[in-house]
Amino acid sequence: MIFPLSNATTSVYLAPIAVGVPDWRVTFEAQPEVTELSPEDVYALCQELSQAADLCAYLQRKSVEHIAGIAADSQD
Repeated sequence: MIFPLSNATTSVYLAPIAVGVPDWRVTFEAQPEVTELSPEDVYALCQELSQAADLCAYLQRKSVEHIAGIAADSQD
């Protein structure tokens, strides 16, 4: 899942670390150019990154629930 950032030029995406594993990660792709930001833009970028972390944590929680549900169904 791509998470667009308004205050940075790098690509950021969220994905599980492997199929069948509930752990998710936020990946930042390398960028060839230097990014210079004002203090206000850094605060805005921090807010965007916080939102990405929140979404990643949510997706991980849902994956844990989903995998637990599959395990419970297979025991029935």
